[in-house]
Amino acid sequence: MTRQILPTNAKPINYDLTLTPNFEDFTFHGIAIIQVQITEATNSITVNGNELVVDESKTNLTLADKTEVQLQKLEYDASKKRIIFNFENKIEPQVVFLKVTYQGTLNDRMAGFYRSSYEYEGKKRWIAVTQFEANDARTAVPCWDEPSHKATFDVTLIAPANNIALSNMNIIETTVAENGVKTVKFARTPVMSTYLLAFVVGEFEYLEDKTKRNLPVRVWAPLGKKEEGSFALSVATQTLDFFTDYFQIEYPLPKMDMIAIPDFAAGAMENWGLVTYRNVLLLYNPQTTPTAAKQRIAYVVGHELAHQWFGNLVTMEWWTDLWLNEAFATWAGWDVVDHLFPDWKVWDQFLVNEYARGQDLDSLKSSHPIEVEVKIAEEVDEIFDAISYSKGASVLRMLVNWLGEENFQKGMRNYLNRHQYKNTLTVDLWKALSEGSNQNVSELMDGWTQQMGFPVVKVAKDGNKILVSQTRYLKSGEDTTDNSRWKIPVRTVTNTTGVENPIVEVLSKSSDHLSVPLENVEWLKVNINQTGFYRVQYSEELLEVVAKSNPFTTASDRCGLIGDSFALASAGYISTKTPLVLLSSYKQEDTYIVWNEIISNLRQLRSVWTNEEKSVQDKLKKFCIDLVVPIATKLGWEASPTDDHLTSILRPLVVGEATLLGYQPFVDEAKRRFDLFVAGDSNAIHLDLRTAVFSSVLRFGNEEIYDKLVDLYRKFDSQDQKVSILSILGNGSTPELVLRALNFMISDEVRAQDLFILLGSAANNSVGSSVTWNFFKENWDTILGRVGPFLFGRVLKIVGDGYSTEDVAKDIEEFVEKKNNPTILRSTQQALEGMRVKARWFQRDRQVVATFLG
Repeated sequence: MTRQILPTNAKPINYDLTLTPNFEDFTFHGIAIIQVQITEATNSITVNGNELVVDESKTNLTLADKTEVQLQKLEYDASKKRIIFNFENKIEPQVVFLKVTYQGTLNDRMAGFYRSSYEYEGKKRWIAVTQFEANDARTAVPCWDEPSHKATFDVTLIAPANNIALSNMNIIETTVAENGVKTVKFARTPVMSTYLLAFVVGEFEYLEDKTKRNLPVRVWAPLGKKEEGSFALSVATQTLDFFTDYFQIEYPLPKMDMIAIPDFAAGAMENWGLVTYRNVLLLYNPQTTPTAAKQRIAYVVGHELAHQWFGNLVTMEWWTDLWLNEAFATWAGWDVVDHLFPDWKVWDQFLVNEYARGQDLDSLKSSHPIEVEVKIAEEVDEIFDAISYSKGASVLRMLVNWLGEENFQKGMRNYLNRHQYKNTLTVDLWKALSEGSNQNVSELMDGWTQQMGFPVVKVAKDGNKILVSQTRYLKSGEDTTDNSRWKIPVRTVTNTTGVENPIVEVLSKSSDHLSVPLENVEWLKVNINQTGFYRVQYSEELLEVVAKSNPFTTASDRCGLIGDSFALASAGYISTKTPLVLLSSYKQEDTYIVWNEIISNLRQLRSVWTNEEKSVQDKLKKFCIDLVVPIATKLGWEASPTDDHLTSILRPLVVGEATLLGYQPFVDEAKRRFDLFVAGDSNAIHLDLRTAVFSSVLRFGNEEIYDKLVDLYRKFDSQDQKVSILSILGNGSTPELVLRALNFMISDEVRAQDLFILLGSAANNSVGSSVTWNFFKENWDTILGRVGPFLFGRVLKIVGDGYSTEDVAKDIEEFVEKKNNPTILRSTQQALEGMRVKARWFQRDRQVVATFLG
């Protein structure tokens, strides 16, 4: 099947758009005057259009000689989301103007031109806002809705006079009519893709600052919340300056607006000059926002502003190269946060975020290559995933470490300067990086982007040498018939080299010897700092030598050793006893990322072992308690003014784990503090610990506790406080409480954008395992209708992640098959494979774990 793209007989030059949203009936009126280059003689012009009703009497074509041609016939192709304008005579190649008058709906699906709302001073305030990526500009404008069809845009918005009107560019004219309606005209945009077009109408207020180059930057917030934009504003001004210096290209627009939208399907959207965000990813209140959420805001702002160059100025040719946008913005988001907040050590945290997510998905047979062919534009929603973002960013990080930061930066500057205002393919990036580094980047990287999966590098002693070999790592276990091979940058340190002087070589064969000699080696570590995107499996003979590296290597290395060990065990490469034994050397550990890795793996182990006999489960919990309680006790419940950022995010992690495990002193303390908090003592629970406390009291509580938590949810004003409740509300101690939470989830009290947050807690609650999937089946259409197709595949995977038995996997498979929804095919396959992999892990190592625990 070839790509389903528009005919090539016409292409847009400029769109002159006038849009009038109506908050009475939630429709909008549009007039589009599109300057079009006819490239081949034709009787028709085909554009993308979806859910638009064209007024044929007010639609016509003006030729280059000013002759007006009336429309002969209008056709709607609903399956391809196209509108075909047919004319009686052939139009020869020339520049023409197509005028289309039409009407559309301000939908409630968080896609296209849609409506959102919030309440302020007892009144509901309506918002009209856009989310066009990937294929929804066509719901607001008849257009060439493909990334390669770049054009300029002149936007005019007609809105109530008390509303603000924003678009990509600066306002050049505002007129207010006597009827209280204003017309706002914006400057012409640079050439850009349709998915980056944006407009917002609603009641907002703003904070403003300027970059050191005098660029005005505003953060817009719902009424009453503008001060919460201060942190993001500070990050944004510094970030724009950072990327301007990094790329040596000025930000090309005259302003930057960032706006918090109450209902938003994704996290944020990089619309050129008008970036839209979920409230919780833009607004920071030091009285209600946890430390981890503050870090997340900084990262998301960095990610979206990186797109202003990488994605907006230079754009992928087609969705197959989506990763060019998202992988770089992900990498760059972490890089700028590291620059602004070096004490946060975010490149260490990258490992338990992007690196871990990328490897988790890419270890499935149902994964996909980074460069994945997209035939139909609607398929792209399923690749806004951990491969395009997290794996892509991880292999870029690997590449940066191989080329050196200076060479990488030089190549990036070449790439952006050469292709600005144009579209590119992956090969264009590799060419620029090769020129900047004098290395053959394509030769190294093609294997990482064009084939799915990643390797496990096996390391063994061979006489006085180190023998390394590679095969594809799979969660389902080693597949000897899979001949995938990569060119792997292997960075090795020993006590003789020192951690600052790794030996770097590329493994391109199935096996080879490293140049690292074993004489006088007391300890060693392969894949220093976990810069390479692969797992490492040491022979038993070398494991003891590797374990001795812990005091000398970085937190990233200690984290990687744990992560690799559990991943290898879960897939059957080694026994699960190995990582459990390894944990005994981590009792003195005090760094956030290592504890994050330990706890996430032990939670996964306990989840998979849910069907084990209670006596064994209790022993496993005790093993975890003995490991976690010392660090949780040391950090305690009270924050100190001297706490650094990493301590502030470590405390809720370990205290939350101690309560989750049912360690009674911590469970009791959580209940005591919760009672004080509910009674009115807002200082009883530090804001970083609120989620942990709420989770504990519900998990070990009753219906009365559930009711108190729902009451808190209703009283909380800020979205981050509400999220702290939603994220644990499915943790009820009985199936009945889990069901109550699920029904609450689909009520009007929970915004559609937050539905998956509550669902995750229910799906991962073993008490509710008999409830969640059945509820999801019974309410399939309701949930799909609320979250839309973009989020639905993710929601389905969340449900599947909570199970590890073949009978549930089979039920999900059969049920989804009957629904015949191709947009969730990939997500379903991944969920099912993940469930079956976990079931096999339990069956394979059930006795091993029981014997180890005694």
